[in-house]
Amino acid sequence: MKPMRVLFLALVSIAVGCGGSNPAPTGGSGGTGGAAGGGGTGGTGGTGGAGGPGGSWLTGSEGTLLASYDGANFAAHTAPTTNDLFALTCVGHLDGWAAGAGGVLIGTHDGGLDWTLESSGVSTTLRALAFSDRDHGLAVGDAGVILRTTDGGESWTPVASHTTADLRGVALGSDGRAFAVGAGGVMLRSVDGGQTFGTPASLAATDLRAVRWNGSVGAGFAVGLGGVVLGSTDGASWQPLEAAAGDLKAISLSDDATRAVAVGANGLVWRTVDAGAHWSAGTSGTTASLATIGFSDDDEGLGWAAGAGGALLVTHDGGASFSALVSPTTHDLFAVEDL
Repeated sequence: MKPMRVLFLALVSIAVGCGGSNPAPTGGSGGTGGAAGGGGTGGTGGTGGAGGPGGSWLTGSEGTLLASYDGANFAAHTAPTTNDLFALTCVGHLDGWAAGAGGVLIGTHDGGLDWTLESSGVSTTLRALAFSDRDHGLAVGDAGVILRTTDGGESWTPVASHTTADLRGVALGSDGRAFAVGAGGVMLRSVDGGQTFGTPASLAATDLRAVRWNGSVGAGFAVGLGGVVLGSTDGASWQPLEAAAGDLKAISLSDDATRAVAVGANGLVWRTVDAGAHWSAGTSGTTASLATIGFSDDDEGLGWAAGAGGALLVTHDGGASFSALVSPTTHDLFAVEDL
């Protein structure tokens, strides 16, 4: 995630910043927006309120879109869709996209002040997004759908996936490597920025739900149901690592790839601080299923997790422990991002 003063929470999972780092505005009406989570109305200015570009965003079921300008107080904003939003990603301080049910795609290009419907060109549900820069991005979803953009989301082109498995996670690195994971433990790999993907490989006996890849370091992790954790230092071979005690649904990777924090069923937190050599459970303080995890670039210890029933948590110690934040929704939340 890019440096941030505020937090963007959205449906699904992985993050670079979308918004400016300017201070929160003191008044004004909330900007419109869309992401995964319950449908919400625009917030007003003030603590956790609306206005001004930037902030932190969260998306969820029925077009839920939440925003915060202090990372602690969140208000609902209005999305241009009532579809579930399962994925959210941002690039820089102005541009962000969220995607979800029925192929819906929404975007902001003014730091979250306005979110508008954009065309994905498909009606298949999209479940994950990843961008390597302002122009180049990937979207994946059900029935093996992979879409690629080279013009900042203005147009999307289908990419052959050679699978009909539902894809739940995607990563796109600065080194041109890309990965998509999904049902049946499938992983698809690309070395040309997602222009083409090789023959699918089955790397686990259960569904993989999320993947992260750090192209500058050359390291990545994938997680899934049954507590599966896979690690790689070259992108070509992935090895099983210490498994968690329950289903894992999302993972965040630090800039140096030494710390990874995964979250999942019944408030499960599973983390490493030594590049995957050892793993231990964190304390979430909730039994809610968690669907997303993300961290601030300004403070490496500061992060957020969110999930079922509007569960919204914050950590100040790199994911070792979390505390609850007041959530303005009871809709399921799927993704978090800093804009």
